Amino acid sequence: MCKKAYSSLVANNPKVDRVWEFDDNFSILIPQLKAEGFIYIIDLHNNYRSNKIKKALNAKSYTLSKSRIKLYLMTRWRLDLSPEKHIVDRFLDTIEDIVTIENTPLEFYIPDRDIENAKKLLPTESYVAIAVGAAFHTKQIPEDTIIDVIDEIQGTVVLLGGIGDVEKSKIIEIRSDRKVYNLTAQLSIEESAYAVQQSRMLLTGDTGLMHIAAAVGTKVVAIFGSTHPKLGYTPYMQNDSDAIVMGNQDLSCRPCTKQGNHSCPKGHFRCMLELDTDDIVDNINRFID
Repeated sequence: MCKKAYSSLVANNPKVDRVWEFDDNFSILIPQLKAEGFIYIIDLHNNYRSNKIKKALNAKSYTLSKSRIKLYLMTRWRLDLSPEKHIVDRFLDTIEDIVTIENTPLEFYIPDRDIENAKKLLPTESYVAIAVGAAFHTKQIPEDTIIDVIDEIQGTVVLLGGIGDVEKSKIIEIRSDRKVYNLTAQLSIEESAYAVQQSRMLLTGDTGLMHIAAAVGTKVVAIFGSTHPKLGYTPYMQNDSDAIVMGNQDLSCRPCTKQGNHSCPKGHFRCMLELDTDDIVDNINRFID
């Protein structure tokens, strides 16, 4: 069960028999779930909605343990506490009493129709993919930084993002000294996943495409702004060398959030604006040279 907006991420997996879409429809959803007679519930959210469902179904449950106080201290007061365990490993810990999973890579299934649709728009030559946006502003790589990177690296570049990234991507496309393939808002999630899968590597902020890249086995240069790797949400790669995680290490104000902010709480956004473009280019070249 997941939110309707994300249902395709799991519905395409042949190991999943059925997906229930949550869209504030408790009165319809709970009777359907009760009718299935589930004996186990695995709760990887541990929030108000999931707890409400567990209470209604009254089945044995296994629930993700959240370090709410620790994360609050790390993001509100910047206490230098020990790094949080990766979220994927915490998910696996949740079900360790009923199943054993060792060294299993992430999975992302892309339907053939989405592959064919993406092929019509993608360049035939090899390319570097760049995730233009993110759900929160403080996770986004600034457009000036992206433009400088594009003008410095060699080869074709494909811009990826959603409807909210169209204006930013247009600015990047116009101001860049080189031609780019601007596919922002032209691809579905699955088609974007294929674009990432076929790329030489992905440059991204702390985004969903970063995690998709890890799932499809694409090398990643990930830049963390207001968030921080020690919060436990880095790319979950089979080989650690396939991901380079960067961030401004000279600031005492990060991490200021676990999920991102719509604006910098301090008003300066130094975590992203003071990034060294040469360092980013050097890390990209490590994957494409």
